[in-house]
Amino acid sequence: MNTKCRLILVMLTGMFTSALQADLLLYDGFAAGGENPGSGEYQTEPNSTNGTNNNALHGQSPSALGFSTNDEWRNLDTVAGTVHPRAINNGLTWSDSSGNSLITSPGAAEIFRSGTQSGADYNAQFKRATRKIVGIDGPSGEFYLSGLFQFKAGVEGRLKIFTTGAGDDRSHYIGFSDAGNLIGGSFNNDLRNAAAPAENTSAETFAADTTHFVVARFVDGGFGNRTVDLWINPNDITSQGTADYTFDANYFDGHTFDSITIGAHMGKNVSNPSFIIDEVRVGTTWDSVTPIPEPGTLILLGISLGTLWLFRRRK
Repeated sequence: MNTKCRLILVMLTGMFTSALQADLLLYDGFAAGGENPGSGEYQTEPNSTNGTNNNALHGQSPSALGFSTNDEWRNLDTVAGTVHPRAINNGLTWSDSSGNSLITSPGAAEIFRSGTQSGADYNAQFKRATRKIVGIDGPSGEFYLSGLFQFKAGVEGRLKIFTTGAGDDRSHYIGFSDAGNLIGGSFNNDLRNAAAPAENTSAETFAADTTHFVVARFVDGGFGNRTVDLWINPNDITSQGTADYTFDANYFDGHTFDSITIGAHMGKNVSNPSFIIDEVRVGTTWDSVTPIPEPGTLILLGISLGTLWLFRRRK
């Protein structure tokens, strides 16, 4: 490819990236690396040889927005050699009923167990991976958190962003219960110490083995008025609209976040349980965590590809 072609691609990439990252504070699409994972994307214990045969998320640290320099996802709470958070090659994708597709990248994060474990003890069977992030403030007492989720029936899992300090772990979470209910809210303790309280669980259930898009807006309206609004599979992601649920978020008080965690319960007699999370975003606006290709970007893409084709024809 000649210099002019490279320049066009660089300019297009810059415009596309800047459009996506407006007001976006944190992003991880869990790049899997295809058939030949890049250095640092996979741990080699258990052995990792390609994009479909990898057994660990621990050690993955691709360059991404909002994370601490040279940090990576780290496995916590090892309960068995058959339980692993892992990067998988096939990422989750999602489109709304209006035909708008969420921008996604290859790869996803899965927490899974090979086999079955009774796991009556919630604490002992909750597997999680955590990664440090650059200090993020809840701007003006409000922020958005979004992600794609897919779970197997009987498996509970969560995505949380949190801060630690002076023994006080303030965490804010979204996810699904083992009954398939949408959950969301805030804790002042560790993610795995208790199930979501009843008031933070949706009355309706959602299908397993199906990709769900969840957006949360945490709002600090002062003591006694701290809430999380939740949207699930919105009909039109180009418009925020009215939230599907509003739950209490009593422990959100505008602090600085320093870590992010994914976790799932791997017990309860579920055979080969799996909980997948993908396209994690934190931002200050709805648009920052619900990105779709902008019309102007698509026009530029068409013009640039046409120009590249002409250059190649002239060679």
